[in-house]
Amino acid sequence: MRNNFSKYDDEFKKSFVSMYQNGKTQTQLVREYGISHSAISSWIKLFPEVKIDDQTVMIAKQIKELQKSNALLDNIKKSDCHINASLKQRLEAVHKLRHEHKIKTLCRVLNVNRSSYYKHFNSPVSKRELENQALRTKILRLYNTSDKRLGVKKMRQRLKAEYGVNIRAGRVYCLIKSMQLPKMSTHRNIRRAKNFNSNKNAENILERRFNPPTPNMVWVSDITVIHTVKDLFYLCVIIDLFARKVIAWSVTSTQSTKFVTGLVLKAWNLRKNPKSVIFHSDRGIQYTSKEFRQLLDRKLALGSLFQAQTVLMIMQPAEAFFKFLKKEEVNRRRFSQIEEVKESLFSYIEGYS
Repeated sequence: MRNNFSKYDDEFKKSFVSMYQNGKTQTQLVREYGISHSAISSWIKLFPEVKIDDQTVMIAKQIKELQKSNALLDNIKKSDCHINASLKQRLEAVHKLRHEHKIKTLCRVLNVNRSSYYKHFNSPVSKRELENQALRTKILRLYNTSDKRLGVKKMRQRLKAEYGVNIRAGRVYCLIKSMQLPKMSTHRNIRRAKNFNSNKNAENILERRFNPPTPNMVWVSDITVIHTVKDLFYLCVIIDLFARKVIAWSVTSTQSTKFVTGLVLKAWNLRKNPKSVIFHSDRGIQYTSKEFRQLLDRKLALGSLFQAQTVLMIMQPAEAFFKFLKKEEVNRRRFSQIEEVKESLFSYIEGYS
């Protein structure tokens, strides 16, 4: 009867043991060469001392420790930690790998005192940290209800208004940063100077007094462009400076005097026909047209004020509103049709107002 079992000399067996000691597992060797697990195990026991690649002689115990060290280093790399990482990162890595390796070994490799590790994870939570945990919960709730629009300044205002929490802006910033909340996807607006050639020289009776004591004393208005995938649309707003409330707004595909006059009539009707309102705007052609001036001066008896945009550092309130509208809402969206634009604007303006 033919013997199907192959005969292997010592050099062959030692080569297998050497591959094992250099990092290959028994399972890999079985898969690659078709040698049984039992045979490889017996060869490893038969040759406890093996020369590795650099001609160093190692015993089986040393090799086993080397394999453990290599596995430890691999796990440390997978935990995104290294010897030059911060103490907090190294402590987190030790805690993460504590079920796979001894804490003593992990602390030694990452140069962490065991006392520091146990103090960090076993000591009671400080009063400051308990406060921060409660603040993070409130911040996350406000962040989600605002559709991710709130930055540090507005978050601080909302914390004070809704929860009675009055803390420094720097602390709010640190808490938001530690939470790693997704940032708004937006882009920076580029302001360009505008040259207006208007024959209307209205007297500046407002003189930057943007805080009137009662409603319906000063209205401001402006127009801005909103981009969609294919088209451009124009948003016009009228804001009452008493409460910075948007009292009327509209979107159209063309900039026309009729568009602006219709919005003024809408605001006038919504505010129940107020008298002697100062109307503040820039010198856009829609606002300086004869038709629009007649509407203000004769039909509605509204005072009028046109501000020349020659000093761009003086931003009127309507432009400030557009700045935050685009930063917090419009530039975060991709619109394909005017209905989507109107829905987005309605959601933001109603919340703003």
